[in-house]
Amino acid sequence: MSRKKIVFGAAALVLVVALFLVKSYANGVAAQNVNDTIARMSKIVDVGYEDVSMNLLNQDVTISNVSIAPKGTSKAIDISRAVVKDFDQRSAIPAFLSMSLEGVRMNPETIGVSQNDLQKFDIKRSLREKWHKSVVILGNCAMFSPSK
Repeated sequence: MSRKKIVFGAAALVLVVALFLVKSYANGVAAQNVNDTIARMSKIVDVGYEDVSMNLLNQDVTISNVSIAPKGTSKAIDISRAVVKDFDQRSAIPAFLSMSLEGVRMNPETIGVSQNDLQKFDIKRSLREKWHKSVVILGNCAMFSPSK
């Protein structure tokens, strides 16, 4: 083997190891920050999660399989994936928070909403009552006509 190939291979190996170490460190820091935040909220809610990871390119923190339950109850809000994009790190109570939630599941009674309250917000029923089912399509435009 030529000397250039050996040097190139060694450099590539060093870069892969360095990337792995940086990613592991970033995930550890993110997990510690999540644990500290959960500890501050522990008086009012029980929070559990499966995994925390950090995207090194955009610095988003992804928390997988999150479960949040008010203290003293077993009724939990389950979130498959929460991605924290940006938040106010200077204030005790953040002035802003940018995050996305995927796969949110909960019993409505967890947040004090009854089944009857939910029926008031039945969007499909509401739309059926306000609009005809007929749709007139003109080219790429769809026009709805209100019911009378």
